[in-house]
Amino acid sequence: MTHDRYVAICHPLQYPVLMNVKFCICLATGSWLCGLVNSVTYTVLAATLTLCGPNQISHILCDIPLLLKLSCSDTSLGESVLHVASATIGLSPYLFTAVSYILIISAILRIPSAQGRSKAFSTCASHLTMVVVFYGMANFN
Repeated sequence: MTHDRYVAICHPLQYPVLMNVKFCICLATGSWLCGLVNSVTYTVLAATLTLCGPNQISHILCDIPLLLKLSCSDTSLGESVLHVASATIGLSPYLFTAVSYILIISAILRIPSAQGRSKAFSTCASHLTMVVVFYGMANFN
């Protein structure tokens, strides 16, 4: 969605060429593959843990760091995988989104008319709100 808004605002005349069906399928496939690799990695990691002691998690969701705390086995590999996955799968979409919105906002600020700036901001305001809420909650978690 961020790339779509970036192309729509920064390259409006090239939008049909840049956002073609093939590119959209590539973006969706990349997102699905990243999610699949992430899920399979965490599932394999959780399946190899030996759990002992109190098997109760005092949280709403069962997350990998909480499972690592319950484990009796060596968790150094799990912690390393968790840090690498967090850095790549968590940080790269955030940086891509942040850079895109910096470019979008700088392009919007160069629009000479106030009405044009308002229309451009309203185009991406709902997505930007959801991005802030999502990354804010993910950061808080």
